[in-house]
Formats: sequence, C-alpha cells, structure tokens
Amino acid sequence: MGCTPDHPQSTFNVAGPVAESQLTLFYWILAAAVFVFVIVTAILFWAVFRYRRKESDKDPEQIHGNTKLEIAWTILPAIILVFVAIPTVITIFDNANSPCTYEEGCLEVTVEAAQWFWNFTYKDPSNPDLEVMTSNEMRIPVDEVVNIKLTSRDVFIVFGFLI
Repeated sequence: MGCTPDHPQSTFNVAGPVAESQLTLFYWILAAAVFVFVIVTAILFWAVFRYRRKESDKDPEQIHGNTKLEIAWTILPAIILVFVAIPTVITIFDNANSPCTYEEGCLEVTVEAAQWFWNFTYKDPSNPDLEVMTSNEMRIPVDEVVNIKLTSRDVFIVFGFLI
C-alpha cells in the first residue's frame, strides 16, 4: 500500500500485535503526561492570580526554602516515573519474544542502515539458500509474522515505524 492519497501513513492506525501494544502504552503515557500538565498548569495559574502583587503591598518576608515542598516535588515525580516505567518495562519484555522464529518457518528480514540508504535482506525459511536483497523499500507479506533484525553499517539510525 505505502503512503498514497487512498492510504495515508498514520502512526495511530496499527495492524500488528506489537504495534498495538506500543500504541496502548503510548496512550497511557500520554494520559499521564496530560494529567501532569493540567495539574501543573492549574497550580501555576492559581499561584499567579492568588499571589499577584497589589499596589498597596509591601515586599513580602523573604524565606529560604520549604522542606516539605522540596520533598514533595522530588518524590512525586519519582512516583510518577515508576508508574510510567512499570507498564513500559512490561510492554518491552512482552514484545521481546517473537511469536515465530526463522527456524519455525517465519520470514526474516535483516535491515542494514547506512548513511544514505537501507538494505533489506529477506531469508526464505522454505529455501535457506535463497536470499533476496532490496534497497530503500521493504515489502512484507500480509497476515504473516515477520521478524525484523536491525543493524547499522556505519551510523546510528532511528528506524521507527509501526506495522
């Protein structure tokens, strides 16, 4: 299909089980981030309007630190990170094991990144001597498990897509 007017690329239109679990994780983390954003923004606006200076106000008493607040804004983000890290680690380990291996008859594609191109090497489990190589365009069969092995020849490449 590719990216055509009839089939535009969308990160949120996933088809594989790995991509579905990654998208679910993304939505949970997005919800946590939106929650934190709303709370922080509400506190910010409350503080701005509650403690704004009036013409008759004198300079307030200067204080140096608030131990309870400092502990709270150190521990609370750590707790939030733990609640984000737990489903992230679970998702990573769930997705680490492929449902099918090359030895079990699944197609294997080795992706090699280079500075200006991609090499895709296909190994056919029904014919181990046959390898097909393409450049810059990966094609995979519909409704089949495909194992993708990512390598890089000379540079660090971010190979990000959802299937």
